[in-house]
Amino acid sequence: MFKSIFSLLFYLLILTVSISGCGYHLVGSGSLPAHIKTISIPLFINKTQEQGAEDVLTRAVINEFITGKVKLVDSSQADARLSGEIVSYVVQPTQFNSNKQVIQYKLTVGVNVKLEDLVNRKVLWEQQNLTEDEDFNVSPDISPIELDDRERRAFERLAEDLAGRILDLATEGF
Repeated sequence: MFKSIFSLLFYLLILTVSISGCGYHLVGSGSLPAHIKTISIPLFINKTQEQGAEDVLTRAVINEFITGKVKLVDSSQADARLSGEIVSYVVQPTQFNSNKQVIQYKLTVGVNVKLEDLVNRKVLWEQQNLTEDEDFNVSPDISPIELDDRERRAFERLAEDLAGRILDLATEGF
């Protein structure tokens, strides 16, 4: 659906971060073990049919993790790695008008996420099928292009919310 432009933007973001060497860091309610100074966040694996979903979600997760105490680096230099896979992407009609035409959809996305300590070679945190959903409204006469645009915007909002939950859960308890 929106893979090519988001892929390009995602890879430009990663390139910029890699070249700049700036101190991108973690924030959250908790922090990681003291020996973890760097983290990598590889592109999420997309096990769904939704093209480009991995770019949008990975970008949202990186955006959540770019300020704080731990520097975002390439995987070869990282003390920890946050990896994930998108395991479900479901759009369902949830509301209808009096003519039984769809006026609202619910988008639900599920991910598996893992935070690994690469120094001590152990899993610090793992969550299977972490889900988030987002509703979006439509009108009966909506064009397919506008429907795709509303779904894309709903997914971007959902990705931001899901990324915030991932950050909170990954740094909780340390």
